[in-house]
Amino acid sequence: MDKHLDADATEGIQPDSIETERVYETIFREMKDAVFLIDVDQTGDDCTFTFRRNNTSHQDLTGLTEDVMRGQTPRELLGDEQGAIVAANYRRCVEQGETIQYEESLELPAGTNHWQTKLTPITDDGKITQIVGVARDITKQKEHERMLEEQRDNLEILNKIIRHDIGNNLQFVVAYGDMLEDYVEKDGEEFLEHIMSRGWEAVDITRTAGEVTDVLLSSETDQTPINLKHILIAQIDNLRENNERALVSVEGTLPDVAVLADEMLNSVFRNLLNNAVVHNDKETPKVIVSATANDHVVQVHIADNGPGIPDEQKDQIFEGGEKGLDSDGSGIGLYLVQTLVERYGGTVWIEDNEPEGSVFVVELRCEQ
Repeated sequence: MDKHLDADATEGIQPDSIETERVYETIFREMKDAVFLIDVDQTGDDCTFTFRRNNTSHQDLTGLTEDVMRGQTPRELLGDEQGAIVAANYRRCVEQGETIQYEESLELPAGTNHWQTKLTPITDDGKITQIVGVARDITKQKEHERMLEEQRDNLEILNKIIRHDIGNNLQFVVAYGDMLEDYVEKDGEEFLEHIMSRGWEAVDITRTAGEVTDVLLSSETDQTPINLKHILIAQIDNLRENNERALVSVEGTLPDVAVLADEMLNSVFRNLLNNAVVHNDKETPKVIVSATANDHVVQVHIADNGPGIPDEQKDQIFEGGEKGLDSDGSGIGLYLVQTLVERYGGTVWIEDNEPEGSVFVVELRCEQ
């Protein structure tokens, strides 16, 4: 494809051929992707590649003008090391005789760029005479991938610190605090109670933070059938064991159904049940668990007699770091709940309880 169509070049060519050539030329010139054309000279098993031309986008992105490129081999244009790599890809395209695609990083006059390159061989009488290259600049995409990889590495380090260093130390603090109970005089009991309460809250936060990190680090996996009734009973028993002042009951019969989830479904209901007690302002927190199911979905209701949640906060409270009301909690537990439920293809929302308090509703998909 010649760059210009002059009178001599078009003499004897049919009008429709001239028009087609003009269309191709316009497409070549206006394409946003970087396009370049390579001449292929085959002599036996030997191939010589020389650049013929490149479009405006290629010139802008690489800093290589058409005059600079024309007639140059890859080694002459890009140097021995880069040229050898580029020529090897051109040779692979010729040997395979079909379009190939790959990623490459090249140091060019316009800077070091990452490219997604596609090479298509052009044949004449059964012989490959040219290669059309189309390259897309993916430098920003690669930088973004590198940044995400660094963030992932940092999250893994943070996860180890939270779980092993901070978590283990907190376990020692509350364990030794518990041993001090028989040695503290009456005037100090209240202070020890505050220490233990805050200590266990911190232990729970570190555990939840670790679970959030696990979710952020993991790729979404296929859900498997999990027996919901077993999960709910285990978490209700756990709440009763660790919160003696709370009155936890089940209304009706929990449906014996399987939902599509994974092993972290425990975290969803542990956090919701704990939330119903920790953020409760009553001397005796009351929590009522109920559930209904049909062939497609199951809804779990966790109702409490706490202070309730204003309408304007019902959606915001699931956002990372939202505490809700005047609680001292981190809010990370509810963020984990929503993240997991949405991963399972379900939804979670808040309703008003009567005569007071809130109802957290979790809707999950049943196994079909």
